[in-house]
Amino acid sequence: MHSMRASVVIPTLNRGAELCAALDDILTQDYPDFEVIVVDQTTTHPPDIASRLESYTKHIRYFQFHPPGVVTACNEGVRRATGDIVILVDDDVRVRSPRFIDAHARNYADAGVGGIAGQIMHDRQTTPRRPDPRYGRRLLPWMFLRLDTAHRHDIETGGAGNLSFRRTIWEELGGFDEHFAGNAYRWESDFCFRLRARGYRLVFDPTASLEHLYAAVRGGGCENHRLFETGPAAHAYLRMFFQNNLYFCLKNCPRPSVPLFLLRHYRESVCNRGFLARGPKELLGRHRAFLSGVADGIAVWRSRPGDAVGGGPRSAGTART
Repeated sequence: MHSMRASVVIPTLNRGAELCAALDDILTQDYPDFEVIVVDQTTTHPPDIASRLESYTKHIRYFQFHPPGVVTACNEGVRRATGDIVILVDDDVRVRSPRFIDAHARNYADAGVGGIAGQIMHDRQTTPRRPDPRYGRRLLPWMFLRLDTAHRHDIETGGAGNLSFRRTIWEELGGFDEHFAGNAYRWESDFCFRLRARGYRLVFDPTASLEHLYAAVRGGGCENHRLFETGPAAHAYLRMFFQNNLYFCLKNCPRPSVPLFLLRHYRESVCNRGFLARGPKELLGRHRAFLSGVADGIAVWRSRPGDAVGGGPRSAGTART
């Protein structure tokens, strides 16, 4: 499969040191034909990081992109890609194997494969976990999907931190849906669902593995750590979390599953024991975020013009290659 050119796209925001470590790994890949595209939404890097990034420009395609937004940045990166396959990678990862790109690319010998979700191991995780037994349930099985197992199988969705697909499918689907706003939760699931709805397979391949430094890195990115925090900033994040999740569910899931979907997230993120113990002020703030997010999600879904997803021509970035 070395005849296939690969494009590794890395959206990044305020994680200069982590980005440089990821680039060091990816640039040593044992694959004959690939490019690396960095879509940087950071306003200003410290001088030492700016100097390191400048040193990479002979080996990567670097674009500055504003205003920040993970979905728009990923659309911009794929739009500029020249590869037959595109591999999305987070900026806070380590790629330990030099065969990582090859592990993705070799799957595309099967013409029915449209996308590959790679294994995502978390920092300090030494062994894969077993699949969640709830993954086989009838309603919303994909909510119990684990991407840190060793079990290769067809799946419904993957994580954007380690996800590849044929570039022609991205074009066929009109890009990623830019109606997912803020933390943009579930935007990659939406893309995977649409990919599968066109008849393509999405396969989880544990050999295409990387390490996600989720616990070790704060700041930048989509600030997903706020889901477990308290206070006004966490409530604002939670509102967008519920907006995006409900928009995704209304767009892609059977109607009977919507109440179950909301109930599970409500119990996990609004009314669990930890937040109950924080007192009535915190509980009130989280309920307000929940109700506002649900209302916003319905409004976004209703305002959507058909199946338009917002991945059309755009160039808001500046290049340094």
